[in-house]
Amino acid sequence: MAGSCEVEKVESKRLGWATIGAFPKLRPSRPADWGLVVTVCIAAICEQGRGIVLASDMMISTGWVSGDAKAAKTSRISRNWYTMFSADDVSPVEPIIAKMKEKLKESPNEISAVIKAVTEAYQEQLRAEATDKVLARYGWTLESFLRDGYGALGPESFADVRKQYETVKLDCEFMVCGFDLDHEAHIFTVSDPGISKDRSMTGFWAIGSGEYMALASLMARRQLIPTQSIEKTAYYVCEAKLMAEVASDVGKTTMLLAHKSPPNGQDEVSFLVAQHLAPLKEAWEKEVKGREPSHIENTMKSCPKWQTLPAYPT
Repeated sequence: MAGSCEVEKVESKRLGWATIGAFPKLRPSRPADWGLVVTVCIAAICEQGRGIVLASDMMISTGWVSGDAKAAKTSRISRNWYTMFSADDVSPVEPIIAKMKEKLKESPNEISAVIKAVTEAYQEQLRAEATDKVLARYGWTLESFLRDGYGALGPESFADVRKQYETVKLDCEFMVCGFDLDHEAHIFTVSDPGISKDRSMTGFWAIGSGEYMALASLMARRQLIPTQSIEKTAYYVCEAKLMAEVASDVGKTTMLLAHKSPPNGQDEVSFLVAQHLAPLKEAWEKEVKGREPSHIENTMKSCPKWQTLPAYPT
């Protein structure tokens, strides 16, 4: 997705293509073919609510071929807000992001107004796609269909067309995070049909096929993550991303962004990609991944109260 990340001077190392199974018969490609079906996006609040850390993979897949380090899934939609996405069909993503940016230009920097702008952007794109797929063939808009469709089609055909319209879905989810006017951090998600869910109370969230592994990793941390430093939270988020890589072939390339927004100071933004994070990944794989406590067998032997089973009746 060229142009979906606005951070300048981003270096991205090509890691090559991997093919799965036999090549199918080629046909003209469609936007829906380029789905991000294997992906993870993670966000966490830190610094007592004055910081946010984001991480994602950069995998893109068509189902039979996939490439890493090919797609940036984080976009800055205003001065204080970012969005990340996971999608089986990426064709609606850029139009929705464009609508988000336009609406946030005129929106006050209050969490309720930001949620309203983002959900409206999603819902407008859903209506546009449903109109194009179902109503445009009749020359109708949604308004003219609701006004004239019943009389023109009759009750059964009207109900059938309406059902077709209402079953159109957008196979994409957005996670939006940023800072309100008081420099307080927030996270929320928006998914079909344009429903928002607040994730700020949790303090972190993840979307995509690797979300369960990522969330499990973050929840396993005993520390209250929103109270931690941005550096330590960046490690926790990267660790969650590394854990998510075992799920559904989540891309191995990591993109990380950290943003501090102190009430009485200058905002600070740091952006890192795979090669910058190599020392962290190397340390994690050497010291954490797959490690187990010493003398674990003796410890486990002391836990159960072993008993001899009675003879099984024949």
